[in-house]
Amino acid sequence: MLTGNEKIKDLNDNDILNWLCNGLGAKCTKGYFEHANNHLGKYRILHIEFEKPFTTHRISFCNDLANNKTLKEIKSVILWSREEETCRR
Repeated sequence: MLTGNEKIKDLNDNDILNWLCNGLGAKCTKGYFEHANNHLGKYRILHIEFEKPFTTHRISFCNDLANNKTLKEIKSVILWSREEETCRR
């Protein structure tokens, strides 16, 4: 069972999605990864969709800084972004 302290680079897509979507509750309607390439190599883009009126959040894991973040840190960024979006309305 995941605790949230695991680093993104050590987990597969399904483990990340399950932990984040369960942790975000009913607010999260869909989550998926897009796999991409650029001049730096292969990377993944996390898409988390929420109930309306919130937008889809996209986070790229394309460098060591991003890949060394924990699940809890990623969840905090998503929740902070939602708060900011709510305040702008």
